[in-house]
Amino acid sequence: MVRCARNVKTGQSDSKLTPKRGSVKGRNLMRILFAYTDINIKGGELNCNHGIATLSAILKQAGHQINLVYLYGKYDPQILTQQIASFRPDLLAFSSMSAQFRYVKRLLQDLDQKHRRGLLTICGGVHPTSVPECLEETDGLDAICIGEGEHALLEFVEALEQGRDHSTVKGFWVKDNGKIHKNPSRDFITDLDSIPFGDLEIFDYQKIINSNYGRARFFVTRGCPYNCYYCCNHVFRGSQSGKYVRFRSIENVIREMETVLSKYSVKVIFVEDDTFTMKEDFVYEFCDQYKKRIKLPLMMHTRAETVTLDMFKKLKDAGCYRVAIGVESGNSFIRNKVLNRKMSNEQIIKAFKIAKEVGMVTKSFNIVGFPFETETHFKNTIKLNQEINPDLLVINTFDPYPGTKLYEVCKEKRFLTNLDESDRFIPRTDTVLNMPQFSRERILKCYRNFAFNVYKKHSLPKAILYRIYYSRYGEDLIKLLSPIKDYLFSFVEGKKSKGAATACRAV
Repeated sequence: MVRCARNVKTGQSDSKLTPKRGSVKGRNLMRILFAYTDINIKGGELNCNHGIATLSAILKQAGHQINLVYLYGKYDPQILTQQIASFRPDLLAFSSMSAQFRYVKRLLQDLDQKHRRGLLTICGGVHPTSVPECLEETDGLDAICIGEGEHALLEFVEALEQGRDHSTVKGFWVKDNGKIHKNPSRDFITDLDSIPFGDLEIFDYQKIINSNYGRARFFVTRGCPYNCYYCCNHVFRGSQSGKYVRFRSIENVIREMETVLSKYSVKVIFVEDDTFTMKEDFVYEFCDQYKKRIKLPLMMHTRAETVTLDMFKKLKDAGCYRVAIGVESGNSFIRNKVLNRKMSNEQIIKAFKIAKEVGMVTKSFNIVGFPFETETHFKNTIKLNQEINPDLLVINTFDPYPGTKLYEVCKEKRFLTNLDESDRFIPRTDTVLNMPQFSRERILKCYRNFAFNVYKKHSLPKAILYRIYYSRYGEDLIKLLSPIKDYLFSFVEGKKSKGAATACRAV
């Protein structure tokens, strides 16, 4: 068996490998240290990993001892080793996006034998689910969890606690003496209401809220019905069996919001699901309950083809003051054929028109540097944004997520480079693609000038401020100007929405 906290053959603790744990009614409680990397990221806001928060809540309910190390900013392995030395965990559990997995690998490589001794290491989240082969390629990593981890991790920890064979737990791939046990996946969790609210106490959640302009983030669904080729959802859908798109009950969502509001100072509620408006009757009932029981400014994401005037009137009446809608590309060929994002320019224009008609602040999401895209294609994105004239916008460079269909296209066409291995590379602000029809230099120029070109005819001061933000040194400059960031973002957003708008500013 792999090294672990207990001898799986005898069921007895190995004092040479394992620190003493607390005992409750004869149980040897496990000590789990979660590690969340948020290194070298765009923007600089602090983040809460809601997946880790949920897993912590489940494990704490089972009596286990939990701690968290949040690795933010620059890479520093000593932060992790100090936590290991002080907490003495049995299990070190990472959760990782693909862009952060390189740091997970480095942290595991930088752990010396003193800190490795008796320590089992696992990783879950987006990257292991999308690329489970990462287990074999990562020295020092003992196991990965594929798909939803709530039930799988609890069973895995209980197996370790009881000295049972943890290498056969469904949902896990486990190294075992040079071999890998590739266990079958579990079904998607059907009843989302059965999952406890996240353990936000392991994060400095008030500090995170303050870093995000007073916003508390919530998710009301799991899964996505769409099949965009650049997004991980089509990978996740195939990682487990059962119904992929699921909604929590409205009562469950509202109770979680009430729980968070009772503990933290919150100015704005942010419903982050892309598919929140997919079920119109759900939105209407949510609005009724939200208006009665929460009564805070609300912001949300949505897709253009799900927008209706009646729905947005209802949302506005309930307190929704800001909506973000994905444009991604203004070129029909890129959006529909390359991205498999089935919507028309007319639907996008109509959605923004409806949002503005009811008085919402609007925000558009855009990406540059897709496979097969040209600078001419990207000019269509500028033109479409000039027409919809969003109050706010975001531009990112395309990041090919491993496991997705567009990643495989990039790999097949040999567009991929190793630029992302550099510490100077910040995802979504640079490109790893080398394409003959759209060079890296031209992609970065389009990225930096996009917002300026969109807004220069509408508001030159706003265009200039965005040009500074998206410049080569914009990230550092914004951090230096953080004491007056509310004023700057207020200027960018404009004065069209009072009260709620002043509560939350962000480009």
